[in-house]
Amino acid sequence: MNDFNHYNSAPEGLQEISLQEWATGIFHYCIQEPTSRQVTGEHYYKLRLFPVPNFENKPLGYALKTEWRDQKTGERLKEDRITFCRYGAEEDWKKFTNRFAAQFAGDNS
Repeated sequence: MNDFNHYNSAPEGLQEISLQEWATGIFHYCIQEPTSRQVTGEHYYKLRLFPVPNFENKPLGYALKTEWRDQKTGERLKEDRITFCRYGAEEDWKKFTNRFAAQFAGDNS
């Protein structure tokens, strides 16, 4: 496997989430520049990745997934399909959100 294969793969734990969860996460956690990745393999789609910085440097973040082909038939869609996503291991997200909340515990400003 060469170094370019990682670039064309989806990040671990990529899953669809609601617009509300995505918007809240982007507002609270994402302060870095987004990056883009075109995922190839069984399915083809584009990801706009919004990383979430954290002390353990775990690969956590939010993403916009853009599909231009139907995943079942492979036919071109009339309009691109945009899906709101989150990526990273569930356990890493639990640790991160707990630590993030603990930073503000008792802050009444």
